[in-house]
Amino acid sequence: PASVSLIRKLSNCYLLMGNIADSVPYPNTNFKYYFAKIDTAGNEISYHSGFDSTGKIESFNRGYHVLNDNRFIFTSFDYTKYINDSVSYTNFKIVDSLGNIVHKKIIEHIHWGYYEVYSVLPLNNGYIMYAGSAKLSKYSTDIAVFMARSDTTLYIDPVGISPNNYKIPE
Repeated sequence: PASVSLIRKLSNCYLLMGNIADSVPYPNTNFKYYFAKIDTAGNEISYHSGFDSTGKIESFNRGYHVLNDNRFIFTSFDYTKYINDSVSYTNFKIVDSLGNIVHKKIIEHIHWGYYEVYSVLPLNNGYIMYAGSAKLSKYSTDIAVFMARSDTTLYIDPVGISPNNYKIPE
């Protein structure tokens, strides 16, 4: 199964962005990012998928955005379970129009905590704003809102997490 999470008009075509499962059923499902360019008649111009080099399954693909006709942002969240703990991975990727990863950043979080990006917004000054939810540990029932900012090389600058004002690790 596949899902389309974003459709955008580029200068000479349309761009579809989403994820596709390479196996079913869950929890053994491994989702991969994809993007496809189509013309106004719906014909495929190009298709790229599976450009994941983290070595980790990225089951929860959330944030998608277009920086320009040749640069796209994908974010995802996943975790690895251990006997008494887990490590979560929040992935930020900028890929080019051929599916090559131009920049990537992985933030690890332990003790069943996570940062999950739901919204991505490129700003006029060249920065990129991210917003989502954060859980700081399994010992906390609070799920907070977080915001972060990056440049186009994915240097993450924490803006803040409410209500406790914790910071995302750099």
